Parts: sequence; structure tokens; C-alpha cells
Amino acid sequence: MLVLGLTGGIACGKSTIARQFAHLGAKIFDADKTVHRLLREDKAIIAAIAEKFPECIENSQINRQKLGDKIFAQPQMLDHLEAILHPMIRRECSLFVRRMQIMGVKMVICDIPLLFETGSQKLYHANVAVIAPKWLQTKRALQRKGMTEEKLARILARQYSSRLKAQLADYVIPSSLGRGVSMLKVMEIFIWCFTFEKTLKNLKHHRLATASPPLVRRSKT
Repeated sequence: MLVLGLTGGIACGKSTIARQFAHLGAKIFDADKTVHRLLREDKAIIAAIAEKFPECIENSQINRQKLGDKIFAQPQMLDHLEAILHPMIRRECSLFVRRMQIMGVKMVICDIPLLFETGSQKLYHANVAVIAPKWLQTKRALQRKGMTEEKLARILARQYSSRLKAQLADYVIPSSLGRGVSMLKVMEIFIWCFTFEKTLKNLKHHRLATASPPLVRRSKT
């Protein structure tokens, strides 16, 4: 089984690319959806957040609106929140991958927004970055409910730029050229990965041992 990391900045089209991989038969681990579930259901996370953010707990549950407001008012508190969430996300991703392997799945896509920022890229056979021009990314993001220019600026400040993600990734998919073009890129990656499956698996072992970037062909953009 091959496991690919998928990443992209806010409003760069990553979710669309994940759906296109799913259309080809890949199984998707969605880190954002997992966070929402853990905040709602995981007792260990609720307890940890209750300790750090007691004012955000109501009836033994996390009030996500209050938590979001707290982080927005005190951005430095985001480090505490991420210290709680990121290890849990890695655990959940690992469990998902193991379940898919037992089921005989051939490819898993791990949709991780902060893939490179958290150093998680070494865990995957190859990594895919979805990119978009800054103007388009900004336009898409500001169309989201509740998004403001100030909030967007804070989010972007914690994410690598599309240019840097493209430099770090093994494959790059531009989302600004239409879904037809992006689907062709997805198909190219899908076919290429299985053609050179053994090489990718060997590169993953090397990457884990040396923490050096993999020498895998990058799709042209």
C-alpha cells in the first residue's frame, strides 16, 4: 500500500484534489474533519483543553466558538492548542492507515494542512502540494463564512507559502487551471506512483533514516 501526504494552504483547492484521488479509489484521511470529531468526542483532548482553556468548556464539552475567539484574541495560545492536537492527529492518521492496510486498500491520501510545517512529510511515500496564486487564494478564502482579512492574515502567517510548499513537495498540482487539468495531474501521480511503487517505498525508508528530502520526480506545472 502507498501512503501519500496531501497539503495546501487555505483555499488552495486541497479538498477538491482529495475528492479526485478518492474518485480513483484512494481512501482519504481528513485531518480537519478528524480535529472536529476529536474536539467533540475525545475525552483526553477535552480534558487537556479544559486544563489550558477552562473558560471554553460548557457542560463538559468544548465550545468551539469560544475556543476560536480565545485563539483569535490571543494568537500565542494557538501553540498550546496545537501541542494538544498534533500528536493526536498523528495517532489517528496512523490508526487509519493501519485499518486501510488490513482492508487491502492500495492507496491512502493523508490530507494534512500543516504537513511541512509540522515535519510530517517524512512519514509518507511521497507528498503532494496543491497550490494557487495568492490573489485567487485570498479571493476564495474571503468568500468563506466568518472570514475576515485580519483572520486570514493570521492563518497565512502560520502556513508556508504555495511557493515554498511547491519546493518541498514531490508533486505539485495547480488548482487555478480548472478541474479537468487537476484531474489529469491526479491521474498522472496515481499511475506514476504505482509504476514506481518499490522505489517510493525505498525512498520512504531512506527519508525516515536520514530526514533528507526524497528524490522523486516533480510534476511540471
